[in-house]
Amino acid sequence: MWEGSRLRRKLLLRRTAVILLIAVVTAWLGWAAIVGTIHATGSYTTTDGIVTAQTDTTARYPGCQLDVDYSVDANQLHGVVKVNADCSTLPKAGSPATLNVATADPRDIWIEGVNDANHPNPVVFGLLLLALPPVVAFALWNKLTDYGRVRKLIASGAQWRQVGATVASKDANRAGFSITLEAEDLSGKLCSFTVIYRYSSPIGPVRVGDRVELTLVANKQLQVLVWRPDRNRVYLAYVIQPL
Repeated sequence: MWEGSRLRRKLLLRRTAVILLIAVVTAWLGWAAIVGTIHATGSYTTTDGIVTAQTDTTARYPGCQLDVDYSVDANQLHGVVKVNADCSTLPKAGSPATLNVATADPRDIWIEGVNDANHPNPVVFGLLLLALPPVVAFALWNKLTDYGRVRKLIASGAQWRQVGATVASKDANRAGFSITLEAEDLSGKLCSFTVIYRYSSPIGPVRVGDRVELTLVANKQLQVLVWRPDRNRVYLAYVIQPL
């Protein structure tokens, strides 16, 4: 039932998507930290320029854009400076401005003493690089690990078995839904376990007091595979008490 099932494909795609997301976030933050470090440690010269235009960019992102004309080694150049500041605090069109010009690239310019938006802050992005990928992995931990846990469950040799259970209670909150069932364990002892889910119930529509027959695979883990013959599908259920 597991091999070739829709659930197997779904969990594999979900895990792959989370891995790609973490990789993209890590790569982007790493690139920003490297670029910011190169900018912060690079050499530059100072020159005078003239602001030719001022554009308020708060509709797209917080800040202001300044178009400036300046010269480097007698060559007239035009550049754009993006600043994380209100336009009213910056030089107006036609006003002079003192610019820093990167030695390696004369078109790389910024204004000393203002919050530069053209270049990433290496300290900020370095800290984000250390903190954000683990936070993303933690937040999406179930999506990242469910596929491996189910494979481990299947590899354990646990077999599909029929379990007769009675619905003891149902509950719903912001986190999702829960159904508490009472059934006999493998030793014949009556026990209760709670199935939690967010959207589609892995055991189907039931009411308190209903008697249900479950076909499932469990092996003392918090993940249980449940077969729903009415939908001809395998579901992954999370249980609070391992079966």
